[in-house]
Amino acid sequence: AGLAVAASGRRALTVTTRVTQQMVGGKPVVQSELDLGLWGDDKSITPKAAVQKDYGRPLAISGDGRFAATSRMDASARKQDVMLWDLSRGTLLHAIAADTLHIWSAAFSPDGKTFAFNDIVPGTFGDSRIRIIDVAGGNVVRTIKGGFSAAYAMTFSDDGKRIAAGYGDRVTRIWSADTGALLTTRPLEGHTQYVRATAFSPDGKYLLTGSEDGTLRLHRIDNGAAVSLIARGDDWLVYSDDGYFDASRKGGSLVAATSGLRPFRVDQLAVRNNRPDLLLSRMGLGTPELIEHYRLRYERRLKKLNIKSDAADVSFEKAPAAKITGVVEKGGALDVTFDIEGIGADLLRYNVFVNDVPLFGALGKETSGRQQRITERVLLGEGRNKIEVSALDAAGAESLRAFIAPPPQPKRPGDLYYLGFGVSKYKNPKYNLGYPHKDVLDVGEVLKSAKGQFFRDVHVAAFVNEQVTVDAVRGAKEFLSRASIHDTVVLFVAGHGLHAPGPAADYYFATHETDVKHLPETAARFEVIEDILQGIAPRKKLFLMDTCESGEAADGEDQDEKPGAGMLALGGAEGRGLRARTTRALSLDVGVEVQETAPFRAHVFDRDRYVYNDLSRRSGAVVLSSSRGSELSYELDELQNGVFSEAILIALTSDRADIDNDGQVSVDELRDFVISEVPKRTWNRQHPTVDRDNLEVQFGFPVMADAASIATRGDPTEAGSRSRGIASSAPEPSPNAPPKTQVPPGCGCELPQESHFKWDIAGAIAALLGLTAARRRSRRT
Repeated sequence: AGLAVAASGRRALTVTTRVTQQMVGGKPVVQSELDLGLWGDDKSITPKAAVQKDYGRPLAISGDGRFAATSRMDASARKQDVMLWDLSRGTLLHAIAADTLHIWSAAFSPDGKTFAFNDIVPGTFGDSRIRIIDVAGGNVVRTIKGGFSAAYAMTFSDDGKRIAAGYGDRVTRIWSADTGALLTTRPLEGHTQYVRATAFSPDGKYLLTGSEDGTLRLHRIDNGAAVSLIARGDDWLVYSDDGYFDASRKGGSLVAATSGLRPFRVDQLAVRNNRPDLLLSRMGLGTPELIEHYRLRYERRLKKLNIKSDAADVSFEKAPAAKITGVVEKGGALDVTFDIEGIGADLLRYNVFVNDVPLFGALGKETSGRQQRITERVLLGEGRNKIEVSALDAAGAESLRAFIAPPPQPKRPGDLYYLGFGVSKYKNPKYNLGYPHKDVLDVGEVLKSAKGQFFRDVHVAAFVNEQVTVDAVRGAKEFLSRASIHDTVVLFVAGHGLHAPGPAADYYFATHETDVKHLPETAARFEVIEDILQGIAPRKKLFLMDTCESGEAADGEDQDEKPGAGMLALGGAEGRGLRARTTRALSLDVGVEVQETAPFRAHVFDRDRYVYNDLSRRSGAVVLSSSRGSELSYELDELQNGVFSEAILIALTSDRADIDNDGQVSVDELRDFVISEVPKRTWNRQHPTVDRDNLEVQFGFPVMADAASIATRGDPTEAGSRSRGIASSAPEPSPNAPPKTQVPPGCGCELPQESHFKWDIAGAIAALLGLTAARRRSRRT
């Protein structure tokens, strides 16, 4: 049996072998026939479009499904013939002698008028040729002799003027279908195994190749620039031959760099090598604005790490080294001695991590010189303590982490620290929201009930409305100064989030006094908020974000779902007051008053990229965001809370999230419940995400059923407020309920007028993946 798919992707040819045995002259004779089946994209099938005697396999099918080519084996003559079929009539058009045992690849031109196949020139030691056949007449109109190994993949360009052939010598060549001339001055290289698939881009400027080495390569035909792609699930990584790469947020886990037998994680070299701007520029993809945006992200990374741009140049073998040389136990602590060495450049700083939490903040401690021996005291928390040491040099290269894992420590009860910022009422009333301040207050009141159940004490600091200023955010870290390594910290921010105008598109949390014309002075940059969790003693940290575009963007989201493209009042929900946490006024102020013209910046919402990772390791906190980067966050009048916050409150005050029934809600259980519950309450319009996770840290909270009344109360800041009904009393909406009424658009940072598809490397490859699958030739099943 076999399968061939048309280049259009709309037709498929199947070949099924029927074997019969007859007695001839008293001896059994085995005969085989092939049934050719034609499949359409409407799932229709013609079971016997044609019948072929003798064994063979499918080679190719024309885009309109009318013509097909199969091979026919003549075992006695040790050769194959090419059979051209008219499937619309079920008749054989031509039988073309190939005079060779193997037909390696074949393709129809887009118009179906010509057919090309590759075989070996008889009497040679593997010299390859491509023969182009006139389908109507069956005659050979041109023979291309390349003198190379077999071509395992072949495709025509959309205009039918070029043929791309992928060869067994691991390169791809492009030929003129009209003259047979070789059009590539040098072959398209880079694969380490046979090339098995080829596909032109619709505009003919790019060629996608697939290989047995497990990679796809996108080639820019005019200058030979190329990148490779590997992917697993939703994660992907694109890299160039000289080591520059672009990736999804977690795409770095797909590969490792090596120098001889010495391995390196990609993030160790990402300070220099994570350069989507360079790759886009080389490949001729992306807009100038997008390329400049990524270049500024690179420059910001260097600035944050205090690395000069001319020093950010390192090869794998020149990365620094770290080695733990001694450990001394000191009653609940370890004195860890380690050597660090700068190999390619002077040492810049070092850090110690416990369960992936940096002990000396994001940047670590400064050092200098080429070699240092250092001893640091590491306090041990309950359970497992994975201790790691790394060094960073002046060129931005990080060492492999040296690590030890001492025996687990006994359980030690600690305190809970809760710090919240929620803004519903702004200095400019145009920006007002409904319930962010109440979300922050409610979660804080519920967590107070954990005192004595799970934590020795609970400390709560909740800033709401006019209390939320830039100075208050900057000074809030003092609240955590008394916390110890045995304590747990929860940080919660709720309100507007917005991206600043300009190429860098910095992300801000809108404080009470936010003025969009002066964001750096009146709003809190995201890094300022996250710095609250940097360098503090507790290692169990949970960061909850309920702001616009707070999380990661997901593949495949519709452009009309981007914030600002129109918030939808969802079917059956208008009476219950489900609405987005956004305001058109804020968008207008950013888009019109600050920028006279504000085109839609798709990259602002596409945050699912490695370039947005903070290579300084951030805080080691688990970060749970209320929505994907391209979605709005919703609140419901019936709940008097945000939908995200309501799910958290339900998880903490009922047994619905306690899957293992141990009376506790672990961070994993909280995450899973919120991710499952919120889409149900918002008709599948809002999807919380784990923006960053820390698999090394395990902690949770008690189920606080006695605090359920707090979770259902009215607004405590308003006189005469009344309690509301429990959230689950509302009929559960269908995730697929259609939207009804269009209401004014808005978001925290943009005012897009229309959707624009932005071609970048990942997008270009993704767009061609379907073509690659569609143009695979004669794959045996």
